[in-house]
Amino acid sequence: MINNFEDLSNLANNSPQEFVQLLISQYMSENNSLFELFGPEIKSLLQSNQELFWQFWNESERAQLLNCPDDKHQSLLNTLEQDGICIINDFFDKKTIQLLQSEWDNSFKKMPKQDEKTVQKALRSRFTFDFIDGVRYVQSSPFDNKQRILFQEHEKTPSAFSKFILNNTMFSEVAQRHFKLNILPTPSFVMAEYLLNTRVPRQDLFWHIDNLSDQFKVMVILEDMSDIDGPFTFIKGTHKIKCEYKERYHKMYAMNGLSTQAHNHFEPSFTSYKNAEKAVLKAGDIVLFDCKIHHSASFVKKMGSRKNLVLYFNEIPTIRNNIFQKFDHFLNFGLN
Repeated sequence: MINNFEDLSNLANNSPQEFVQLLISQYMSENNSLFELFGPEIKSLLQSNQELFWQFWNESERAQLLNCPDDKHQSLLNTLEQDGICIINDFFDKKTIQLLQSEWDNSFKKMPKQDEKTVQKALRSRFTFDFIDGVRYVQSSPFDNKQRILFQEHEKTPSAFSKFILNNTMFSEVAQRHFKLNILPTPSFVMAEYLLNTRVPRQDLFWHIDNLSDQFKVMVILEDMSDIDGPFTFIKGTHKIKCEYKERYHKMYAMNGLSTQAHNHFEPSFTSYKNAEKAVLKAGDIVLFDCKIHHSASFVKKMGSRKNLVLYFNEIPTIRNNIFQKFDHFLNFGLN
């Protein structure tokens, strides 16, 4: 019986496996008393103790349900398990892509015009944000030259985006099997994205993981690409937590919690960047990937551009995610 923080701390320090099993058993029994009483303390212990953090990580993964046998998506799932990413060519036919392109075009006609004031704001904050009629419009400065539209309210999602992407049960089924869930995860939202060439030509990459939580994305390519169109760049197999990642990843958690921040980026030497691949794709191709894969957006060059849609699964209901979320809103105790 845990009556105070001293008991909790002693258990974490002296019997880390027992501490972790207590967290998991409390969650599985739907007993939130431990999290309600000691939420900040639990987060502080995980952020300050790397061994304890990885003990929780591994035990919560082992507690997850197993995949169903003879799954209809087994070949795709095998690729995701091994590589962390799966590219399917010609997933959408030309007629469907034309419908998606039309609604993409109509959506971007509503993008607010940038003036000098908003450009200056983007230069200081990277992005400007406008929330209009339930839709979030995001714009960078010309030095990034990215525009994004987030349909976070599902009822505001354009009909073709809803029909073919948001409500596509195959994507939810793949995410379910990949993360070994017993329920279908609900997609978070669809994002429409437009990348143009930057004011100052860029050759560099920004290697990162999206964040440490279990997340999944599906990217839909809307027009044929070449090497100048900012192809998605990735390194297969890096979604698996290797020993050499652990210290850096724990520092990310100590600084960020689960949120996506600058600490989730790393120098090329941290990863096996020489094995990087570029997804130079065609309209109708899709990319499914685990968001812990090491990846980077390339910058568009010359007069290139990239048009795509991205389906986000931000809140995959794994045991690990659900427990982390019970105390993620508290202060990150790794900050100075």
